[in-house]
Amino acid sequence: MTMLIELDSGNRTSLRKLFDRYPYIHGSVAAVVEGGMGKVFADAQEEPCVALAVLDFHFLAGDPLHPNAPLLFKQLQPGNTVVAPTPAWRQLVTATYPTALTVYRREAFQAGQFDVDKLRRFSQALPAGFELRQVRLEEVTQFAADLAPALIYNFRSPQEFITRGVGMGILHQGRFVSGVSSAAVGAGNSRSRSRRYLSFAAGGWPAPSRRL
Repeated sequence: MTMLIELDSGNRTSLRKLFDRYPYIHGSVAAVVEGGMGKVFADAQEEPCVALAVLDFHFLAGDPLHPNAPLLFKQLQPGNTVVAPTPAWRQLVTATYPTALTVYRREAFQAGQFDVDKLRRFSQALPAGFELRQVRLEEVTQFAADLAPALIYNFRSPQEFITRGVGMGILHQGRFVSGVSSAAVGAGNSRSRSRRYLSFAAGGWPAPSRRL
């Protein structure tokens, strides 16, 4: 009987053929496959036919008609956000959970060129007592506690967050009141592109935290 295995963070090259040209959320997919973040479950180490990548979302990949595809659903829990990349995958998910699904539609977008001068103008326009700056190692835990755990929770430690990622926050009276971070980091290596991806999360106070 086939059992799913969890792939080590440094041994995921076999997943590339399953996730190559994945249609959605490229930054998060690259972070799992190439960046070693999150978890991955597959039906084989060397030649997987189906896989489930887990980061902020749960990404289904591979052949939805393969006999091992239903095994992936055993890794899901109520409340998980599942990404079904093709109509066939969506049909299988719907058939598996006919009365337990809530559909969340997301807007597709392509990140443009970052305007450093615009950020500099924002910083200069801050009221007195507010400071915009990069988050330091000793502030990482507070950064997440003040704003939202999603800002750092894909990293294994504050040290890894500082080494691989980046966080920018606005401090006021010793607290972070707003911030943005590279919530996930990975390098894309598909046939059509080779680039470094950053998947961002943002938070603010006192509004409830949310993932972007």
